[in-house]
Amino acid sequence: MTIAKIIKVGDRQWIAGLVWRSFADRPKLAELREDAKDLGADWVAVRGTSQVIQAGFCPAVESDKPKRIFSLAAAIAQSQEQPWLGIYQLSDDLWWYLAVRDGQAVLPDGDVVGSYETILEARQRHENYADWKYLKGTLGNDLLPILEAARGSDALVPVRSVEPVSPWRVILPGIAAMLVVAGGVWLWHRHVEAVERHRLEALAAERARILAEQKAVSPLLSSPTPDHWLAACAAAIGPVDVSDDGWVNAGIACGATSATVTWKRDTGATVSQRPPGALSGDGNSVVQSISWPALPHGADDAQGLAASDNALYALLQPLGVQAQISAPPTPPRLPGSTNTTKPPPIPAQSVAFTLPVAPFGIGFDQIPGLRLTFLQRKPDGWSIQGMIYGR
Repeated sequence: MTIAKIIKVGDRQWIAGLVWRSFADRPKLAELREDAKDLGADWVAVRGTSQVIQAGFCPAVESDKPKRIFSLAAAIAQSQEQPWLGIYQLSDDLWWYLAVRDGQAVLPDGDVVGSYETILEARQRHENYADWKYLKGTLGNDLLPILEAARGSDALVPVRSVEPVSPWRVILPGIAAMLVVAGGVWLWHRHVEAVERHRLEALAAERARILAEQKAVSPLLSSPTPDHWLAACAAAIGPVDVSDDGWVNAGIACGATSATVTWKRDTGATVSQRPPGALSGDGNSVVQSISWPALPHGADDAQGLAASDNALYALLQPLGVQAQISAPPTPPRLPGSTNTTKPPPIPAQSVAFTLPVAPFGIGFDQIPGLRLTFLQRKPDGWSIQGMIYGR
């Protein structure tokens, strides 16, 4: 099993590094004990939402039974739209990794705490899953607001021991049942408390939703670097011939995840021997799409927009190329505005330029915050478009 650790945040203790299993129905204690025995675990945390029921297991971290220790993964799992994974720095040399998908479920090995190298190894095991949203943050800036919002909600999941129940645990419910029958006043107070608890839960859920909206995630973390994207484009269009059974290659372009080849029918060519792709209504052209596998996402290397603009000019000017870069964005708020329900947009500029030579191998990764989105081969060169993201 992974090594679990207790993290103190304010007046509350959280535990990270559990092994999670999912269940069709809320598991009984006997079932939890059986799974704990298989995993060599002593402690368990059971989380249940409208989408998933899970239990997280770990060996005892302390010699005593856990008291007011809560699962960090259960509190954070529903704070983002699935599927997502995040890496968070808890202290100078302690990091935490969380992977969530398929009904806001924590993956079995998706709750890991340890060194940064341990965290990267955990994330690498999940790279083959598709559509991840990648997050990275710290305890104070990113996790603390969510943990504060979790107070009094279903996301606050305590850890308990799976040791055999004391006889008093069997006797006390019977006494409580007699008190319910005898005390109508006590029952009424319980009802009032439940109403107040639901009210607080609704307030906490609304606060968590607002905090999630306020957090802007950089597009750099969900898109490949320029050189990765160009390599995929080159691999897709490299094998394409000038002609194919009389159909002439009339244009090549690369988009976000695929390349497009336009074929024109030349003299003597027929649709019976046309290239693969979508045939036009007049039967004289074919548009072929060539997809490539999902590419690894880059890091958030953004700097100030001016610094990135200068770096791009310095790369292109020796080639006799002038980049067209849009004006810097207007600040999103007027001075003194108190509107904080929406995050400020990430500063970004569109870029476009035409190279006289093929762009493959030039090395665009050296431009901070650059992402390429479109490439087209034209008679006068290679037309390229993209975005520069800043701070």
